[in-house]
Amino acid sequence: MGTNMKNWNRDKEQKKKALLDATRELLEKEVYYDITTKEIAKKAGVSIALLYKYYPDGKISLIRALADEEAKK
Repeated sequence: MGTNMKNWNRDKEQKKKALLDATRELLEKEVYYDITTKEIAKKAGVSIALLYKYYPDGKISLIRALADEEAKK
């Protein structure tokens, strides 16, 4: 794998982590139904389109990813 591909993969993982971290932080302060995908994307520093690229079902996908992450601990 070339250097550019490694950087792209690392960047992708960092953005996915930023989205999960943003979701977690917002859930600590707000109720699930009050949080928007736009708010999550903004807090993570990514576009809403990128959020849906990585998590096609929006908040549901993010919650599932958080649950999977917690289950691995």
